Amino acid sequence: MPISTGLSTYVIVPCYNEEFRLDIDYWNELISKFDYNWIFVNDGSTDQTKKKLEEISGIKILELTQNSGKAEAIRFGANHIIEKHKDLDFILAYIDSDGAFDLKDISRNFEIFSQKVLQEQYQTVWATRVALSGRKINRSSVRHYTSRIIISLIGLKFRNLPYDPQTGFKIFMMNKDLRNIFEKEFKTRWFFDIEIINRFKANSGKEIKIWEEPVNFWKDVNGSKLNFKQYIRVLMELLIVLFVIKK
Repeated sequence: MPISTGLSTYVIVPCYNEEFRLDIDYWNELISKFDYNWIFVNDGSTDQTKKKLEEISGIKILELTQNSGKAEAIRFGANHIIEKHKDLDFILAYIDSDGAFDLKDISRNFEIFSQKVLQEQYQTVWATRVALSGRKINRSSVRHYTSRIIISLIGLKFRNLPYDPQTGFKIFMMNKDLRNIFEKEFKTRWFFDIEIINRFKANSGKEIKIWEEPVNFWKDVNGSKLNFKQYIRVLMELLIVLFVIKK
């Protein structure tokens, strides 16, 4: 159910060449259950993504003329909202377009947000993929262990990282401490969540307070854009995180 706070809630969904992965029924059902402002950012897609997006009811579509990556697509959407709200606080979420998250988990995370952020002074809630007993986390072993190694390396520089910083579903309270984290272009595509944590501390002088909530269901969706060339890019961006981005 929607959060009852009096604050506007926006959900950004970045999309790049998702013609064959966009589940129209999934999105129409999800959007019908949550009376939020849904913003789909078409990140320079070269296929029929735009046409598929037009089949989803109750959304706003923003267009990027060329592919800029998930981080910039989210930043583009966030700045569109920030410009509209000026100095007003609002709630901002972003979620992957592939339908990997279950509707019940999405609902529960928004409820957790209303408890932890609105009542206990956390700044953000991040969905977390942890293969606990009773959960159904269908994730590629190669990608999982590669991710764990990378996060462990980053954790040597940035202490107290969340367990799963690259999860594709996060909710933020966009107040004065957070609204300017999207002001500048991110240095990385794959690790921009780490940059968000770092920017918050640089801007506010405080550690961002993150509540991680394990999801009950998550699936790897066929059609991932990770290939050998992308893995090389990930490696290069890892070096940027470790040696260029300041703590």
